[in-house]
Amino acid sequence: GRTVAHLMGQNRAQLVVGEGTDYTLTITYAAVDFGTTDAAVTLPTAGTYALDALLTWAPDSAGGTLDAKLYNSTDAADVAGSERRTDEQTLTANIRQHALQAIVTVTASKTIKIYAHDPNGSAGSVVKAAWTSIRYIRLY
Repeated sequence: GRTVAHLMGQNRAQLVVGEGTDYTLTITYAAVDFGTTDAAVTLPTAGTYALDALLTWAPDSAGGTLDAKLYNSTDAADVAGSERRTDEQTLTANIRQHALQAIVTVTASKTIKIYAHDPNGSAGSVVKAAWTSIRYIRLY
């Protein structure tokens, strides 16, 4: 996958872009899995971080709804305040972008993933691998 190296060797920032197969949304929340490189980052040490993720989403032919959130897979917990919804019931066959942001403080290294689903179960809605990314910037 395409990863921008940590700034100045100080583990201050990282960007990971998805690579592989587009992810078909399910009706329940699950990790967005592209098969090759998932859009996930590991916060390397204790500290406070700004998290920013961009999902590129293609609703199926019937439209759809995208719910997405940041998920701390190390602790099996949602990142507070990161959940967002995009509802495109009338706009079909279009590409839409969906942004997630959060400020998080951790006491040790944590892995942050993007979780998503279509609560209406619209088969065929996908998150595009090559246009989906996640990054962190260590604030302090």
